[in-house]
Amino acid sequence: MERIMVSAATGVMNSLLKKLAELLSDEYKLQKSVKSKIRSLELELSSINAFLRNLADKEDLDPQTKEWRDQVREMSYEIEDCIDKYMHKLNHEPNKVGGIKGFISKSIAKVKNMGVVHGISDQLEQLKLQVVETSERHKRLLMPAQVTSGVSTTTIDPRMPALYADATDLVGIDATRDELIELVTNQEEKELKVVSIVGYGGLGKTTLAIQVYRHLHGQFDFQAKVLMSRIFDMKRILRAILFQTNETDYRDQNTESWGEDLLIEKLRKFLMDKRYFVVIDDIWDARNWDAIKCAFPNGKRGSRIMTTTRISSVAKSCCTHRRDHIHKLSVLSEADSQCLFYRRAFYCEDGCPPELEEVATEIVGRCGGL
Repeated sequence: MERIMVSAATGVMNSLLKKLAELLSDEYKLQKSVKSKIRSLELELSSINAFLRNLADKEDLDPQTKEWRDQVREMSYEIEDCIDKYMHKLNHEPNKVGGIKGFISKSIAKVKNMGVVHGISDQLEQLKLQVVETSERHKRLLMPAQVTSGVSTTTIDPRMPALYADATDLVGIDATRDELIELVTNQEEKELKVVSIVGYGGLGKTTLAIQVYRHLHGQFDFQAKVLMSRIFDMKRILRAILFQTNETDYRDQNTESWGEDLLIEKLRKFLMDKRYFVVIDDIWDARNWDAIKCAFPNGKRGSRIMTTTRISSVAKSCCTHRRDHIHKLSVLSEADSQCLFYRRAFYCEDGCPPELEEVATEIVGRCGGL
């Protein structure tokens, strides 16, 4: 019975993956940004599908895995319905009529399709977040079982390499970095300014923010950076920033027992008379920003905060008064994507062996500028 249920889940997923692949074909002339979101969603679902296929060989599944499998199946149905509706709208063309009527009919259809494309772009972003959330929830549920079974696991934050990346190894970020630096260092605005970088996972938001942070080293009275996550731990975040003020002052104190109010009070007191620059990476919820921003006083000394997020509404929440402080990150160009891939794979931009050029080009295309 369990095998049948797993097979049913993979069957739904296989059907969905085929439709996503169809959307990426030349038949549907989609915008590059929409294609990238479809590829990103496809990669997430492919990973889940591979895991489901492994479960097909297991006789008995634990309750947590069963629950996750059922959630994946229901989620797959919802995503497939969304994709079906989208494909139907794109395929619903007007009757072929000549003359001025035909021209008007085609023009109206194009305008409608533009609205459809914009709508699916937002939906794809939400669907991707739903998939990621389901995967992360499953991982969290598995952790206690892994510990009790004697399996040792170490979770490494995938953003960690971005904190120490050499600028010479990066590709296609110079212009964007310089634009953000100019926005942050504008001395005409003495009020506290928040700049937000928004874009889905894999675009290099953390890398870009850290490069701006490094470039501005020494230009503020105080600088700090902190990595957030989907699981919001306000005390950890506040302590992480506080320790960057002067760690020796708190080394012998039991800061673990401090409440949010005391941590905020300490930070505000330290920052009040300073021009500071703080990078807060990966905010998932506007409510998290509303809570954490209390720690940053507006001393009207030209202080700056830079946030990164995958969610447009969160970026808007961070930059309530100035929409021009929101920077939407784009995918890499095809040339920059190839350059970056060749550097990582072959350690130089022109090091790809001739016999691997075709598959290398295919891999770069598959990444969709991420």
